[in-house]
Formats: sequence, structure tokens, C-alpha cells
Amino acid sequence: MPKRTDIKRLVDYGHLHKDAPDYNRLDDIAGRDVVIQEVDWFEGDFGAYVIMTVLDEDEPVKVRTGAKLVLDALADAEANEAFPLLVCFQRRGRTWRFA
Repeated sequence: MPKRTDIKRLVDYGHLHKDAPDYNRLDDIAGRDVVIQEVDWFEGDFGAYVIMTVLDEDEPVKVRTGAKLVLDALADAEANEAFPLLVCFQRRGRTWRFA
């Protein structure tokens, strides 16, 4: 068996981009009021997702999500030119809700 230091790491292979930004998740801002300033839409391997710019305690934060209920509400808000929006995300079981 080779020494641990001689074994290559999985991160050296595949499509993981080492310089790609590390976005926050809804879990990171759940339970407190934040302001959604901007939403950018993307299509990924598993469907649509967004990267939102939110103000969390007056600091801009990038948050990524593909949560269906959140995407539906964001699409409706964008169609009505409603941004910026105040929101508090809450997890209920396997879904995300918001108030």
C-alpha cells in the first residue's frame, strides 16, 4: 500500500472548478430577515436554479438555490418588478417556505 502522501486526491479529477465561487445556501440565511436585491437565473444538470444577491445584516451575500417553491415565487416577483424584497426562509421537512 502506498503512503498516504503518495496517493492522488479525487479533487484532481473531474469537473470541480477550484476557482469557482462558493455560494451560500438557504440554510446559511434561514430564520432571519434578509433583503433579496437581485436574482440571476441558470439552467443546470438537475433543472433551474438561481443565484440571489441578498443583504444579510447589511452585508451582500450570494445564495444559490433550486428550491421549487422559492423559484416559483421569485419568478412571480420578477415578472412584477417587485425587487428588492424582504424575506425570511424557513425549512419545513424537505421543502423551503418563506415569510
